[in-house]
Amino acid sequence: MIHIHLMSAQLIPNVIPTLSDITSVNKVYLVLAGNTFEKKANTLISFYHRHGIDEIEIYRCEDPNDYYSLRFKAKDLFKDIKAFFPNDFIMLNATGGTKPMSLAFTQEFDRPEEKSLAIYTDTFGKKIVVLNDGDSIKNLPYTSVLNITDYFELHDFKVDSMLTKDSKNNVIEDRSDLTKSIIDISSRFPDAISIINSLAQESNFNTPTLFVPTVSLRTYPKGRATA
Repeated sequence: MIHIHLMSAQLIPNVIPTLSDITSVNKVYLVLAGNTFEKKANTLISFYHRHGIDEIEIYRCEDPNDYYSLRFKAKDLFKDIKAFFPNDFIMLNATGGTKPMSLAFTQEFDRPEEKSLAIYTDTFGKKIVVLNDGDSIKNLPYTSVLNITDYFELHDFKVDSMLTKDSKNNVIEDRSDLTKSIIDISSRFPDAISIINSLAQESNFNTPTLFVPTVSLRTYPKGRATA
């Protein structure tokens, strides 16, 4: 299997389909337009190496918004893959990139008859949608393949240590009921987390000398949430 990622700020939508069938992965292409997401590409390369995927190539385009140039580059990539991997199935993940990138590459790689599919990863709805009009092609299964360490790494955070339920002075376990309550509310009211994050930022919680214990609620969530 050959996987193609259109690079953007969000890495998780690219990773989920790749790791879902990791034993079949022969190579991953990271399509970069310009240098905006160079760091993200390096993060993804390191992540894949840690998971045993070593065959990774950066495929460069110039202008992320020049549809005709992107279309030309997509055609070249398709020809190259077919020449070097004639028997491999190709999976283009069109979730990332700019809209012209996504459209240009989807137009080229949407070829089920030539063992090539374009997909979109809906992480919110937990679906992997095949971008094809054919009635015989169904959506792909969505698998939970990431752990907490993976999530942190893909967001450029490094985990130095972790608390478990057996750790001493584990205040996280003591607050588990509250945490579960917040998770339940956030699943029913998605805007709640962004409001909580905004309040936390205003409180300067990460700077003890500037911490403000009480802040004003400027944006009110819709509906009624009870814990």
